[in-house]
Amino acid sequence: MKLDKVLVVGAGRLGMAVTRRLFELGVKVVVVDRDEKKLEDVRQFAHETILMDSSDKEALAELAQYNFDAGIIAVGESFTTVLLISVYLRNMGIPFIVGRAANKTQSEILERLGCNLVILPEEIVGENLAERLIMGDVRKLELSKRHIIAEVPVAPEFWGKRLGELNFMEKGLILCALKKPVPQSRKEEFNFIPPDAHETLVEEGDFFILLGERKRLAKFSEI
Repeated sequence: MKLDKVLVVGAGRLGMAVTRRLFELGVKVVVVDRDEKKLEDVRQFAHETILMDSSDKEALAELAQYNFDAGIIAVGESFTTVLLISVYLRNMGIPFIVGRAANKTQSEILERLGCNLVILPEEIVGENLAERLIMGDVRKLELSKRHIIAEVPVAPEFWGKRLGELNFMEKGLILCALKKPVPQSRKEEFNFIPPDAHETLVEEGDFFILLGERKRLAKFSEI
C-alpha cells in the first residue's frame, strides 16, 4: 500500500509507536489528541499535531481536506468512542481505516462498520511475549499465522560444519541463507551466503535465515 499522509487519532503509547515508525518510513503523519502533553511528546515524529477532541464529529470532519491515505484509531478510551471515530473517519472518505479492539467481539463489530484492519494490542503483546520467552531476541518476519522467517544465531554445535552437511528439511525448516559478518569490518556489515554454497564453513557469529512454522523454529532456537 502506498502511503503519503496518515491520520493517527490518539497520542498514547500505541499512537506514539505507530507515529514514530511511520516517520522512520518517510510517511507524513498528522496526530490528533485532546492531551497537550501527549502531543508534545509525539511532535518530533509528526508532520503536524492538532489539539482536538477526536470524538467531536465537526472538528474531525474539518481534517477531510488533508486527503489522508489511511486513518489509525489509537485511542485507549471506551469502545463507544472508538466506534464513533471509525464512523467519522469513514465519512471523511479515508480509504483505509485501522481500528483498535479489546476482544474478538469488538473486532467483528469494527469490521462490520468498515474498518479495513482491526488490531488487538493486548493479544499482540501477549503473543510477542510468549515468543520472546521461547525464542529470545530472534528477529523474525511474519508470513502468516503459522509461518515466519527468522534470523537465528548459529548454536555452538554447528560451528565448524559445512552447509552441505546440514539437513534442515528433516527439522521441517528451509534454509534461505547464511548470514556472515564481514571480517575486520568497523561497521555491522554482513554477507548473505546462498543455501547451495555447500562448502561454506559455518562459524561462531553467523546466523541462519530460516523459513518454517513458528513451533518448529521455536524448538530449533532452543538448541
